[in-house]
Amino acid sequence: MLGETRIGFRFTYDDFCDIVGSQTSCWKNGIETSNGLVAVSETIDSDNYIISIQTGGTITNTYHFGSYSDIEIEIVQSSGINPKYVKQ
Repeated sequence: MLGETRIGFRFTYDDFCDIVGSQTSCWKNGIETSNGLVAVSETIDSDNYIISIQTGGTITNTYHFGSYSDIEIEIVQSSGINPKYVKQ
């Protein structure tokens, strides 16, 4: 669709990617080539997936996804505004 911007995430069995517009940025390669400067922790259960990525020992990006339905997840944010994403 003309004028539509793609925003979302892609999950594989060994990678996590951010999608914004035509750009997809995945973490696996950067983690593997960081010489230990990037650390990742994951928490997974039947209702939640939480991934924290620490870069340079100081900056941590945490993504918390919750199950919303069989085909939707939501990203849980401290603001309480939790956008939903549809599985594609």
